Amino acid sequence: MTQKISIIERVKKLRVFSYFRELSVVIIGVLITLAITDRINTNTKRSEIREALSLVKMELWNNLEILEEVSTYYEEDIKLLGLFRDNLENIRAIPAESILENPNVFGQMFEFTPTKDAYEVLKSSVLMPYIKDKTLLLELMKCYSQMDKVANAVALYVDLKIESAHNSMDIDPSLLYQLSNRVEQGDPYPYFETMLRSNEVRIFLRNAPNVFDDDIFGDLKQTMEIMIEMIDKGYQGKNRPGTKFLQ
Repeated sequence: MTQKISIIERVKKLRVFSYFRELSVVIIGVLITLAITDRINTNTKRSEIREALSLVKMELWNNLEILEEVSTYYEEDIKLLGLFRDNLENIRAIPAESILENPNVFGQMFEFTPTKDAYEVLKSSVLMPYIKDKTLLLELMKCYSQMDKVANAVALYVDLKIESAHNSMDIDPSLLYQLSNRVEQGDPYPYFETMLRSNEVRIFLRNAPNVFDDDIFGDLKQTMEIMIEMIDKGYQGKNRPGTKFLQ
């Protein structure tokens, strides 16, 4: 009888051991699966962050190229208008070459409308909490805010120029057309002397330079270039995301 009980107890122990062994295998399997899933999720987030920031960087480059063109035009524009303002009573003191470099100064206009699609997508995405470099996100927000400021300044400048053109209708259009032919022949003075007799044009000359802060375009260029460099550093130099970007 004693021997039978011993065998039964041994069988029970074996069953308990087998149960715990199988349970351990299941638990270890679950833990491995969770670890792999977490690793996959982490790699997926890194890949998505890399792609999102890559699109933002591309958008910044495109906006920077547009800014280069716009700033070149408006810097030349303001320079010539400053010459007119400083020599209002005798514009013949201005070298003809300086005027002929920008003969459409009162008619030509460029708007600065930077795109923000990539930034808006990033800002509204679920990736934001996983980007641990909050300094980068803050500077990115400031950069786009600065772009808006420049875009608004350019829009105001364009509005002032359009308003001056519309309100200077006291000038005979046929006369301006005739004088514009003189500009094409290399003599800009009669045309611009006529334009500058308009009070509206003179008001524009007085107000235009105040629209743009000192080096407003240069400051934005520098901000955008620094922002692009900050994003590049997160790729560790090989278009791969640094761990600094991931929570």
